[in-house]
Amino acid sequence: MMVPVPLVIAHRGASAAAPENTIAAFERALTDGADAIQLDVHLSRDDHPVVIHDPTLERACGVPGAVSEWTWQAIRALDAGAGFRDAAGGQPFLGRGIRVASLAEAFERFPEARFNLELKCEGEVVLAET
Repeated sequence: MMVPVPLVIAHRGASAAAPENTIAAFERALTDGADAIQLDVHLSRDDHPVVIHDPTLERACGVPGAVSEWTWQAIRALDAGAGFRDAAGGQPFLGRGIRVASLAEAFERFPEARFNLELKCEGEVVLAET
């Protein structure tokens, strides 16, 4: 496989244009020409690989608590657009249906993309969702 030099890796997706580590940020990064996507993974309480940078949900979703304390179903219902601020301090993605993604969802949505994973969790990460 030929890899372009230099390789452009979108850190947390296009995180300056869309909420970091979301499908929207990954889509924008690939549309803008990124060669790969860097993303972060934590495990939910029920051991689902969750694409989120911080060990807590506060910065990304505006709610207290650790990712590891919440079930995947509960995390999935949160607004991942709540933590994004544009240059003027506005929240253009708030209430627009942006959700925290699972690792499987990112892989399924972008099957041809290259990924750089930062596993920020202890234990075994299983890619198959139940």
